[in-house]
Amino acid sequence: MKPTILIAVITLASCAALRASEPPKGEPTNGAEAAAQEAAAKKSKPNAEGEKAQDVSSLLRQLNQVQEDGRWNEAEEILAELLSLEPKLKDDLQATSITILLNRSLEQKKWDAAEKHLDELIQIEPQAQTALLAVRIQILVEKGEMNKACLLARNALESDKDRCSLNAVAHALIGNSERLKEEVAKLAHEIALAANEGELLCDCRAGHLSVLARIEFLQGRRSEAAETARRALRLTDDPEMKRRIQADLDSYRSGKLPTSTK
Repeated sequence: MKPTILIAVITLASCAALRASEPPKGEPTNGAEAAAQEAAAKKSKPNAEGEKAQDVSSLLRQLNQVQEDGRWNEAEEILAELLSLEPKLKDDLQATSITILLNRSLEQKKWDAAEKHLDELIQIEPQAQTALLAVRIQILVEKGEMNKACLLARNALESDKDRCSLNAVAHALIGNSERLKEEVAKLAHEIALAANEGELLCDCRAGHLSVLARIEFLQGRRSEAAETARRALRLTDDPEMKRRIQADLDSYRSGKLPTSTK
């Protein structure tokens, strides 16, 4: 799951909440003081509110960026600073907070904690359940619960027509495995093929083919894996993706499985 989608929704809600907020006014002691306070308020209040809104907007942009980059410790720090500046955003940013905890748990390989945070996230964002299926499968695979993982993956193959979601499921099912049981590899291969059906943007297709190539190699089909990786390499102009796919291709040609699926 990309948390960017959640952030985009939350940012709009945050701005609305910010516009609705007003600082408390002091109580004047006489008419002259009241007039002076009113004049001062008219001059300073827009500046103070404007600066605060800019600070909140800046922090939201930073939070979005560090999440895209997978810098979860920084995300947690920025979120804390944001809530300190504007506590009223706590409810609006609840999904973001849980997303950060979920990704930190995944990064630290704390699978039980990750599963707990995933359940919490789905409870408040039920519409994201399908998009988060790959995360659920990843956790089950890492916990050694392959039967449950395969059941969910099979259900996705039969019911989910979104090819990006299917590619994520295939990727999650193989994880960083150096070998797979035949039935697991067969299922992952079926899902990866489905993820490559129809028309796709070039970079998207290249990413999907990379997953398919890894599965083919795990099935012992090394020449096919290399050819699939070559096809992926020809499709993308993105320098980082080219670098990664070329490294995969070099590994396949030397008879080795790439060390990472990232």
